[in-house]
Amino acid sequence: MKFLLVLAAVAALAAAQSIEEIGNRDISSLLADRALVMKQISCVLDQGPCDELGRGLKAAIPEILHNNCGRCNPKQASNARLVVGFLQRNYPRVYTAVENKYRKGGRSG
Repeated sequence: MKFLLVLAAVAALAAAQSIEEIGNRDISSLLADRALVMKQISCVLDQGPCDELGRGLKAAIPEILHNNCGRCNPKQASNARLVVGFLQRNYPRVYTAVENKYRKGGRSG
């Protein structure tokens, strides 16, 4: 499993808390809000300001990319797969940019 936004290596406690915050939400309604998605994409790519959700996403991306969401519970892993698929289908260039940024640079933010 890859990603996200969605979707580098994780700082243990901080990332676990962020994954907990983001991963247990119902994210399908969030993904339906294009303005919110664009705001979070800007945050994750360091192209705009971050809110709490964006900061959580930035912290969760490394766990997902580098640890294959190994510390995620089933709901968090399901959400990670949902976000990855969503970005790959709807924002393939963004997905590639996020993956490149966080795979190469480790943890961003």
